[in-house]
Amino acid sequence: MADKSFHSSLKKNSFLRRRVKAIKNYKEFMGDAADFNRYYIEKAELKGDYSYRLMLLVHSVEKGLCSNKPRAFGKSKAKQIAEILKSSPEKAEEFEYALGISALKAWKAFHDEHGYDIPEDLYQYINNLKTIDGAGCSLFKKEKSFFGRRSVRDFENREISSEDIDYALKFFQAAPTACNRQMCSVYRVKSEEAKRLLIEKIMGISGFNTEAVTFFLITFDIASLDYFGERNQGYLNVGLTAMNFANALHQKGIGSCFLQWSNKRRDDKAVREKLGLKKSERIGVVIGAGYYKENVKTPNSVRKPILQIYKEI
Repeated sequence: MADKSFHSSLKKNSFLRRRVKAIKNYKEFMGDAADFNRYYIEKAELKGDYSYRLMLLVHSVEKGLCSNKPRAFGKSKAKQIAEILKSSPEKAEEFEYALGISALKAWKAFHDEHGYDIPEDLYQYINNLKTIDGAGCSLFKKEKSFFGRRSVRDFENREISSEDIDYALKFFQAAPTACNRQMCSVYRVKSEEAKRLLIEKIMGISGFNTEAVTFFLITFDIASLDYFGERNQGYLNVGLTAMNFANALHQKGIGSCFLQWSNKRRDDKAVREKLGLKKSERIGVVIGAGYYKENVKTPNSVRKPILQIYKEI
């Protein structure tokens, strides 16, 4: 009874309640940081697991293959893939490693086609690998179904209509949201100053047609969150709403690409202040969008086998 009475008194005292919550919040966020430092990609590599590194490298190669301005590229990335494959020849049949082989083959074929030089040792190594199809890029085929959507970085140079944006916003609104708190908002970036600011700060924007792109910010409001157990709810809700929004744009013939907002805290704060966002508001993701062009190339982005991602426990 004493414990219940104490907790009841604590809940009624708003100052003490907030202090206890603050301590718990710090503890849980610090636990998240500890897990990140314990298991992130470089720690996995120390244990010989290069699967996620290969996926990142393959994606980078595929983006280069899809560039609308062909050029020699990716020698260091190709060397990295080759070194990983050499270090684990017994894993050649695993999905990520086989994808690495196919990426090297596609990269070599591209350079051969355009007459670009490849270091002799790397050329011979790739030449001796068995041929595996998969990685690369393909001409995008317009298809309105969910499975027809692809991330694109080149668009028609025309403004997205208000009608099409309104259509996508209805889907944004319809996405699931934690306890119907509706913590997410969409900002269409129209000012040239704000657009230039984002182009300067966004990571991974290389290869984008920045002249034709329209940026949408998807944000969430920390003020909607109640306790430490909801510390990831904002990003979860951003993901749900943003995917609905992007799929609806696709239905209207509008391509898009998700751009991670992975900036340092200092840069993030500076951008939010310049854009006039609320102090409690956070940018979850930036979407670059525009009407699909004819004959645009997209990465193959081969998906893992169902048996690798689905398990019954």
